[in-house]
Amino acid sequence: MEFNIGSTKGAFDMKAIIEWAKNLWLNLSGKKKGKNGEILAFGVKKESYLIMLGIFGVLLLTTLIFIGLAFYRNHALNQRLSQLEQLKNYQLNTFKNDELMADLKDELPTNFNEMLELYTTTKTTKERVEAELNFKKSVYSDFLRNFLLPSLNIWKDPYTQQIDLSILGKKYLQKNPYQDISLLSQWSSIIRESGKDIGTNEVVNMQIGEIKEGGNGFFNIPISISFKSNSKRAFLLLVDKLSLTSNINNIGLLNDFTYHLFDTIREEKAEEIKNLIQTYGAKKSDAMDEKTFKNQIIAHYLYNFLESKSDEVNLLIDNALVDKVIKQSIVCGEKESSATCYFRFRDKYRTIPGLAYSIGVESTADKATLLKDFYASIPPLIAIQSFTFDKAKAQGFSLADDGEYLGNVSFNIYGRGISTEESTEISTLLKEACFGSGSSTDLTVQGALDKVNEKMKIIGASTDSSDGKVALLSNLLELKDSLTSQIEEFDRLSPYNQMIKKFEIYRELKNMSLCTQ
Repeated sequence: MEFNIGSTKGAFDMKAIIEWAKNLWLNLSGKKKGKNGEILAFGVKKESYLIMLGIFGVLLLTTLIFIGLAFYRNHALNQRLSQLEQLKNYQLNTFKNDELMADLKDELPTNFNEMLELYTTTKTTKERVEAELNFKKSVYSDFLRNFLLPSLNIWKDPYTQQIDLSILGKKYLQKNPYQDISLLSQWSSIIRESGKDIGTNEVVNMQIGEIKEGGNGFFNIPISISFKSNSKRAFLLLVDKLSLTSNINNIGLLNDFTYHLFDTIREEKAEEIKNLIQTYGAKKSDAMDEKTFKNQIIAHYLYNFLESKSDEVNLLIDNALVDKVIKQSIVCGEKESSATCYFRFRDKYRTIPGLAYSIGVESTADKATLLKDFYASIPPLIAIQSFTFDKAKAQGFSLADDGEYLGNVSFNIYGRGISTEESTEISTLLKEACFGSGSSTDLTVQGALDKVNEKMKIIGASTDSSDGKVALLSNLLELKDSLTSQIEEFDRLSPYNQMIKKFEIYRELKNMSLCTQ
């Protein structure tokens, strides 16, 4: 609709204004006549309003019904709240009959509040036990592991993680405990010392096999020993010695005693540990707790102390401390006599005579030295394959004494192999020590052969005809022949033998002045 509130003459048309206001009201109120005479509201037919109003009414009624039902159910649940909290109203047979709940079946909570309390308590206990187990594991991992499962990586210090590239040649033979000579000496000593002060155990014959590296990160060496014992007592002590690291119960007792040893050292030698931390320049990581960190410091010191085989005074272990360890390990009561506590200690560790009947005798004066000797004599982990024995006379040795025993034991000694990461780390350091950092030449048989050929080419182009040149060329030819014969074999070597070969190559190249560093 068009509307002009002013006339062409400039005066207002009152009638037109009234008509305009009326039409505006009709539009806003929705009362406007359509062409067919039907009433419209904001452009919508009256019938549509009624339909929409009906739908709105149904929705409103449905909503009110749902609200009412929800209110009723909530009220009903509140009335039954005490019943709902009772676990007896639920089917929990599967839960109650579970094997893990067998011991607690008669003590289970009766309501949810008690169940929540049980869960909280159980979770706290679980976390505490796990923390304690992890701590005990750290004692084993950081100390006993280096005795029970020694590493083939003799070049890397287990605590400082530093690698000593100077361990080659004669020093390698002296340092490496897996050489036949070292193993012969070690096990002859173990057999001989097992009968000390009681009788004699002698090695009649010993056979040592090759190192076998497994794919699981461990290695084993088969050993067979024929022995002679001059008495039953000496023979039994030998059996005890062999069972020290072949019997899982004895290994558990060994770890248990070491746990109490470290625990007592932390309590009694706090100042000494603090000084060692400064000496080693050790830093505790954020992920490590204080007890585990101090265990590493203790393990580091004791490991070096035992390896040094010196007579220096131990900073962490003295006779008074050993006495406390003994009493703590069997939870000696305040009212128990010292003699009773020592008896209980011997009884607990009786399957480890070297421990129970050395420091476990109260009258023993130098317990600290005896404890050091015990740890120093611990053989690596072994698995006995066969063990045969009988009296010597029964085996046809008519001239043997009546109490003499002859036997044979075959076993595998175990340890940790060289990991891929360790092999890569040492190989990189050897390469850099010989050729410098950034060199593309690998310290392998082929890499060494390339260096030899390169040197021979340079010498061949030289006009020098001195005896020194001839001698050098002769040595290079000899080295070339040796390396050429090893190329195919090198790739088939185990990680440990490859590492030994790389150190040999490094030594040979240095001797021939083929290393650039």
